[in-house]
Amino acid sequence: YDMLAEESLVVNQLTKCYENKADKERCIFEFSIERKYPDTCLLSAKADQCLVSVAALKNDTTICTKISSNDFRDDCYIELAGVNKDGQMCGFITNQSKTDFCMNVSKPASPPTTMTNESSG
Repeated sequence: YDMLAEESLVVNQLTKCYENKADKERCIFEFSIERKYPDTCLLSAKADQCLVSVAALKNDTTICTKISSNDFRDDCYIELAGVNKDGQMCGFITNQSKTDFCMNVSKPASPPTTMTNESSG
């Protein structure tokens, strides 16, 4: 029953998006990201950008494979590499110049350096 109610809510919200022609794109984009629904991203003219955002929010690499643009697909893997500090994601990137950036963002943060008090008195 909950799934049916959820589906009804999705349909109602998307219907509202389509009724407001001027704001339709923004409405679909925001709805998809708020709900973390990759499938509704595909209804947007900015589907690839939407999918990158949802993939990062859901931490789901399978969403990256749905992205048609190589550039945005690379960005998707970079986002996930950064979120997970996992350099293996960088292996999926097709643009060599983005691979270096990916490797940088996937590095684990360095532990904070402690300040030592070496004042002599």
